[in-house]
Amino acid sequence: MQTDDGSTLRVMENRKKIDLLDLYDGSEAAAPDEAAVERIYADAHGIETGNTVTIAGKEFTVSGIVTTADYEYCLRNMSDMSADGKKFGTAFVTPEAYEELLKGGMAEHSEEYRYSYILRDGLTDAELKEMLSSIKISADQAGNLTDLTTADANPRIKAVNDDVAINQSVGLLAGVIVLVLITYVISVFIVHSIDSESSVIGALYALGVKRGQLILHYTMLPTFLCLAGRGVRRRAGRRACRQDQGYIRTFQVRQLTREKRSSFAVLGGMFVPMLILMLGLTCYALCRNIRTDTAADIRYEAMYLFKYPSETVPEGGYEAYVETLNKEVMGYDMEATVIGLIEENPFFPEISSRQKNQISISDSVAEKYGLSVGDDLVLNDRLDEMSYGFEVKEVVPYSAGLCVFMDIDSMRELWGQKEDYYNAVYADHELDVDPERLYSVSMREDAVTGAGVFMDVMKEMMFTLIAVAAVFGGIAVGYFLIRTALMRRVKAMTPAEVLKERE
Repeated sequence: MQTDDGSTLRVMENRKKIDLLDLYDGSEAAAPDEAAVERIYADAHGIETGNTVTIAGKEFTVSGIVTTADYEYCLRNMSDMSADGKKFGTAFVTPEAYEELLKGGMAEHSEEYRYSYILRDGLTDAELKEMLSSIKISADQAGNLTDLTTADANPRIKAVNDDVAINQSVGLLAGVIVLVLITYVISVFIVHSIDSESSVIGALYALGVKRGQLILHYTMLPTFLCLAGRGVRRRAGRRACRQDQGYIRTFQVRQLTREKRSSFAVLGGMFVPMLILMLGLTCYALCRNIRTDTAADIRYEAMYLFKYPSETVPEGGYEAYVETLNKEVMGYDMEATVIGLIEENPFFPEISSRQKNQISISDSVAEKYGLSVGDDLVLNDRLDEMSYGFEVKEVVPYSAGLCVFMDIDSMRELWGQKEDYYNAVYADHELDVDPERLYSVSMREDAVTGAGVFMDVMKEMMFTLIAVAAVFGGIAVGYFLIRTALMRRVKAMTPAEVLKERE
């Protein structure tokens, strides 16, 4: 249902048995004029406990801020690329308030019954689906099973788990890189200090000072400074010598050979900040490309997914047949959308595949799965325990999601559907469609906005990576290591300085 600011809240009754509300603040709705609001939506709209929200023209007092296991990643539709708290969220009210909102007739589409289940006694997901599909709620089968999604295939659940796993891996890697870098910097300074005081160390050995005492002496101070988070700033001067190029080149090679440890220290120390900088810039380029490519490739204004398609296609729309299958890549089970197109569909690239075993793949699928023309592509329907094998007929330009395309007649035949079956309609304007028949509606504006969410989400991380690279590369590593290397070469550079004075 729509709120007063144009966003959408999916309203549900308070849960009692499964997927219970996890309270972030406040409490569940206890009165008909109270509502508990999903946390990400509340953060995006600045909503706190005690504020009011207007849902379908009625004001509710926010009793609490909550999260739920089945909407951990709060996608409006499971096919959406990203969640946007500014556009969509969930709210939970009392049964009395829910019935009142339902009777108000202001819902965007018809009421849906969603059930969560736990399998017992050896029952499988496929067996449960077959059992539920055989149940008829009424003579015309209205309200029959429209879809069944397992927890490990649900992007509202799985995406969060994957994100947490990726963040843990990246965090561990970043921590190791930073520790190695800091250790590297400290070791260079310690080596320089020991080299410069070699004569003193020899005298101390002669006086009976033990090795452990010397190690403690030279490592205690830099270790203390590192733990305290303090740095030492110095100024360095640098003289350039421009003499006979033959001599200078020989001198440079000789110095590089003699001071290879310092040279490799500088190069190795600069490599890590440059790697971090490239990660930040690459994240920016990827997020920008997702936004621009999505806006360029999505040419329809509205997409309607049907639970119960009408006998005739709504006027002004172009029918299609859509199925969602899976394929594993790099250890992740990725969803691929199979779209059966009519020849007249103006919103997708023109395809030449016409047989049941041929498929046209988007360039995003070709890149993600490493496919080219003539390769075999196997997609899996895990719930029905079926696999579909195709020959890649062509690669077409389309990067809005992982999509593959077939001729609609071939796809109907392959899936055993009627010759006029469809479950999706695309249009260049909003259509007059009975909401009782719809599963979901996706607008182009929402898809483009959702693609831009990646830039907003990754912005802080990108700036952090670039800033860390600048600090470690420009100041800590670049300045201090190069200065240390130059200080060690002062005596070796004396002949070059003499030549300069002779000029």
